[in-house]
Amino acid sequence: MAFHEDLRNHRLKKGLILEEISEDTKINVRILQALEQGDYHILPVPYIRLFLKAYALAIDYPVEDILRGLENELKLTGEQGIPANMATDLSPAVD
Repeated sequence: MAFHEDLRNHRLKKGLILEEISEDTKINVRILQALEQGDYHILPVPYIRLFLKAYALAIDYPVEDILRGLENELKLTGEQGIPANMATDLSPAVD
């Protein structure tokens, strides 16, 4: 199972809908849908990283696992990954 599919499954197990997460995180539902589909070309990687951190907090998913999963998927797709200094910054996104 791909990382982005695991995120969606985790959210569904928690009984959360994207509209709730969108309201809590202020991230557009279309962007959340794209993240759950592994469609990372919609925004520059630093934004994807910040949105995934906020998403992780909203669905109670370990932030470090989100960042690691994102980096792995970006490597598989050949997209530019997260710089090493950013990958180690696990502080939550600021509202």
